Amino acid sequence: YKGVFLQIPPRSASEEFIEVLYQTITQIEIQGHTDRLPMGSGSVYPSNWELSLARANNVRRFFDSINLPKMFLRKVHVTGYADNKSAVFPEVVRNNPEQTRSNRGKNRRVVIILSMVRG
Repeated sequence: YKGVFLQIPPRSASEEFIEVLYQTITQIEIQGHTDRLPMGSGSVYPSNWELSLARANNVRRFFDSINLPKMFLRKVHVTGYADNKSAVFPEVVRNNPEQTRSNRGKNRRVVIILSMVRG
């Protein structure tokens, strides 16, 4: 502020915010995950690994679609983990199909990890 008038910086606040984030974030990892069920014979994906990678790539494509600056997109890494990093284990709960269904749903996910500069 200068007096009662707001002076607009030469660049918009959002551009400055993006630049600060760009300088702070060193890597954006998009992780795709699945449950432990094997792929069915009619599945589009031959394995859980390919399904998990497709999930992560869909998020990457979303980032592209919202026109994130190229400087951010260069820091994005996509990884498929299939069922190797379960959020809930064991997935199958004996005599409790509802809990089993819920656990499988929690393992079908995408995780975004922002690595940042310490300072």
